[in-house]
Amino acid sequence: MNGLLTYSVPNASGYILLAVVGSLCVRAVSVLFQAWRATLRCPNVGFCAAWIGIFLGYGYECQKTKGNAEPEKTRQGDDYLLPFVLGVFELLAYPILIVNNQPVFIGAWIAFKIVHRVKYAPDIDRGPYNRFLVANGMILVLAYCIARFFLDP
Repeated sequence: MNGLLTYSVPNASGYILLAVVGSLCVRAVSVLFQAWRATLRCPNVGFCAAWIGIFLGYGYECQKTKGNAEPEKTRQGDDYLLPFVLGVFELLAYPILIVNNQPVFIGAWIAFKIVHRVKYAPDIDRGPYNRFLVANGMILVLAYCIARFFLDP
């Protein structure tokens, strides 16, 4: 492992701030798609309420009525901000790996994430899976931009 990482970050606080803001932007776009889908699947939920609930990590409450029975309330879209935290860690790691010419580690991590989803969820709904892929693509683009314009030696 000696010589794997030969570049250090010149402004650590700015770098961390870029990673947090970048991950927040990716989350905001991803939640837009998720909130739009929520309003289509659950008519009692407004778009803004769904977006805010999902963005903050606690989701939204969907109320469905079946016949004359009492309405069922279920909590949906809650992820407890874990994708945001993972995005921050990825945006901290990817640009350094790009500058150090070690993209194989990025590819391996993304392959691990995709293989896990495909192997253990063959009947996966395409909407969330496509949102997952778009978010990963956005993280990669942001990581490249950070590496190119913030860390470029």
